[in-house]
Amino acid sequence: MAIAYRASSANAWVAWNTTAEVVLNVPTNTAENDIVLVQIFIEGDRTITAPAGFTELTVVEPLSDFQIHTFWKRAGSSESGTYTFTWTAQAAHAGLCVAYSGASTAADPWDGFTSGGAAWDDIPALSLTTTAANDL
Repeated sequence: MAIAYRASSANAWVAWNTTAEVVLNVPTNTAENDIVLVQIFIEGDRTITAPAGFTELTVVEPLSDFQIHTFWKRAGSSESGTYTFTWTAQAAHAGLCVAYSGASTAADPWDGFTSGGAAWDDIPALSLTTTAANDL
């Protein structure tokens, strides 16, 4: 089975929040073994605490004083409700949660990672070739 987009949910940009968290809905129809990918764009140099089961893939700083944190997990048999990510002090932020079906279930599905660089005006990577079928 090829990797396919299943669904997503987002938290709109919060310019000044009085909380230090982002709450994202589990994407509709997320099924067992789907890959759930979360990205959080946040002001400042923050350490983000993810819910159980999530692993941080990378942190990039595309703009001065802003970071993008990327997390992932393999969905369990009963994913529903919300995922809450927290940090220690209020900050402007936005979040995105996406579910993908069809990824390899043999092991960690992350076969490669590429980006255009750390600056907002860097040219993005146009392609990445994985070494195994259905890896991300």
